[in-house]
This record gives sequence, structure tokens and C-alpha cells, in this order.
Amino acid sequence: MNLMITKACIEEVNHFVELVLMSGRKFFETLFGDQTRGVLAELYLEKENLLSHECCMFAKINDCVAGMVLAYPSTYAARFRLRTGALLIKKVGILGILQLLKVNEVIGKHERGEFYISNLAVYQEFRRRGLAQELLCCCFESAKRALCVKVTLDVEEENEAAIKLYTKMGFQVEKRSMLRLGGNVFRFMRMSKKI
Repeated sequence: MNLMITKACIEEVNHFVELVLMSGRKFFETLFGDQTRGVLAELYLEKENLLSHECCMFAKINDCVAGMVLAYPSTYAARFRLRTGALLIKKVGILGILQLLKVNEVIGKHERGEFYISNLAVYQEFRRRGLAQELLCCCFESAKRALCVKVTLDVEEENEAAIKLYTKMGFQVEKRSMLRLGGNVFRFMRMSKKI
């Protein structure tokens, strides 16, 4: 197995959209509706936002995209949170503002010195090969380079496989939260690991 972890490039936009949807399809489709794929693709292609290719790394096996992680330090989040919101408002309209504010209140808060993993996914055919662990290890190294003291993420409580992986990698539950969006209830666990 010839595994490489690489910085994202804009040509990988379709992989980004598919993998982000794998990491939380119901959540993103509730948030963005019929525009979900377009919103994710446009933000990935834009610089300086929390869904940008600038924050993304891909795992490749023999030059085939196998998985992806979207992550950034809290300094990046603080700098580009408002820009991300403005870009999203253009896409989802004024009615989407309330939903975006709800999301920000529940999973959008980042402490100083924190490195946040927003999304992590591996294509089904490449699972059980250690790719998710490799992507997490790359995040740990990126966090150290950014002088962060801990790595955090939010995971849906029903995602037992992901919770098992994060626990195995040293993450611990910090808190639990609930978010109501479009008639759906999403329950999250904030997990963190000191580095």
C-alpha cells in the first residue's frame, strides 16, 4: 500500500464534497437543503473560509483519493469565521441565518490554543487500513506546528465507529450538546486530546 497524505488542491473538489457528505450527510442536507453540494463545492474552492481547500488534507493510496480531513487551528477559525458566515449567507439566504447561528452556538466555538477537526472521512473501500489514524496523526503534527495545546472535534453521538476510533486515539469527551435544525435533532459529543 503506497499511502501519501497531501495538501488539498482545487481539482479534488468532487472528492471533498463526497467525503464531507459521508461525514455528516443528514446534518449538511438539513442545513443547506437542495443546495448542499453546490455550497460545499463553492466554499471548498474559495480561500479563507472554514470549508476551504486551504484547511484540507487528502489520504491517497496509489494516487487515488481514499480519505480526507478538514481541520484548522483556532487562530484560523477566529480570523475567517465571519467571512465563512458571509459566504454562507450569500448561498442560503437570510432565512438560513438563524440556522447558521444555532450551529455556531453549538459546534462553532473554539478556544485559544485549540486545533479543530471539522470533518474526517474515508471511502468505504479504503476503510480498515489505518487511514483515519494516519489523518489524525497528521492533524496532531499540524496542531503542534501551529503551537496548539489540544485537538478537538465534534462527533454525532450515533456515530459509534468514529467515537471508538477517537477514544482509541486518546480523545476524551468534554461535553455533550444538542442542536435542533429543520425538524431534526442532532446530538454531538465534543471530544479533545491534549498534545
